[in-house]
Amino acid sequence: MVKHTPQEILFIETRLCYQSRRENRPKIIVEGDFDSRVICKILNTKLIDVLPYRYESSDNKGDLINLVRELDNNDKGKDDLNFVVGVVDADCDGVLEKLYDYKILPYGENIFDTSPSMDMNLLLISNLSLEKYLSDESLSGSDLKKVVNLVNWFGALRTLKKRYEHNQKKRYEQKRDYTVHILLSDLRKKIVQNNIKTPQNIEQLVKELEEISPQTFMLKRFFEDIRKTDRLERVLKRFANESIDFHQYINGHDLSMFMKLFGVKGSTSQIEKRLINSAQLNDIKQTKLFKQLWDWGQLHSIDLF
Repeated sequence: MVKHTPQEILFIETRLCYQSRRENRPKIIVEGDFDSRVICKILNTKLIDVLPYRYESSDNKGDLINLVRELDNNDKGKDDLNFVVGVVDADCDGVLEKLYDYKILPYGENIFDTSPSMDMNLLLISNLSLEKYLSDESLSGSDLKKVVNLVNWFGALRTLKKRYEHNQKKRYEQKRDYTVHILLSDLRKKIVQNNIKTPQNIEQLVKELEEISPQTFMLKRFFEDIRKTDRLERVLKRFANESIDFHQYINGHDLSMFMKLFGVKGSTSQIEKRLINSAQLNDIKQTKLFKQLWDWGQLHSIDLF
């Protein structure tokens, strides 16, 4: 008899939950509650199920992708329209692929991602309206610039982290964990709570990050690597010189928390809800994700919108 770990049992239960819920309806599975609210804003939920993926693991995105593939394979050949598609936040994958040609995307059939608007929190803000949205939230010109700088620096660090992990795995070709656990969420919290002075440049940001991070060998090597040949500044310059969209490499939660830091009213959750409510359907229709979902619906004769 095969024995399963507690994590495997939870995954099996999660899979069965999705299989049993309204089996005769097409399903769209997303990464979390916020993503679910965004998708529900634009899709016809009277005809389809939008389900947040609640299984927690070290590779949530990978497990969601595996679940979608399994459900889709189980349903092939059926006549009850029990189709399934997964939507994942692309993190920095789109930018990373463009900068370093890692060929990360696409993830696979019936797996759609939010790139090039990489983060679900920012999916609904077009490149042209983002600055207007920030201004409408009562941010002065100088404070708006500070918010943009902070999220840019965080985005550069996330990109370099993924680049470093990929290079280490490719270099040594071993099945070990090369994940670099930099404490960006902890640093963000310390900045917002005024526990540390707000960094004025990316070098100060990295110094603060280093001070709160555990002194592991992997982290030490990572910090040494990103300081080689001015990698931090070079990544930021490439973002600007190659005209990569602002919201390709930042995190929506960073944005809402730093907006709050510089005086925007309400909790981060309230700020993000306003972000959803401010979205216009015409802007949404310009996104890659909208086109992917539209094409998928047309292929299966499903009225998604």
